[in-house]
Amino acid sequence: MKEIIQIHLTKKNRFELIENEIDSLFLRISESETINEAEPLFKKLEDIQFELARLVFKDKIKITSYLRRFVYDFDRLDDIDVKTNLYNNLKKVNSIK
Repeated sequence: MKEIIQIHLTKKNRFELIENEIDSLFLRISESETINEAEPLFKKLEDIQFELARLVFKDKIKITSYLRRFVYDFDRLDDIDVKTNLYNNLKKVNSIK
């Protein structure tokens, strides 16, 4: 995942590609049958969040407001209560559509 983010960060549309990947993961989580089924997708979100946080805080890379919010809001995806809340919210949003 680290290499993918770094590759994308060197391209003109670098942030859009990462944002699209995050949105795709959110959609796939909302379509999953159970939180256990969504676990690999949450792991990908955690990996993206970790690498973006490293780039922002260690390497001082400027990112879009969408990605900055993602970095801050999803810092605790390793916490089961946070993950469960996110899962339920994504399921609710998908059921409205």
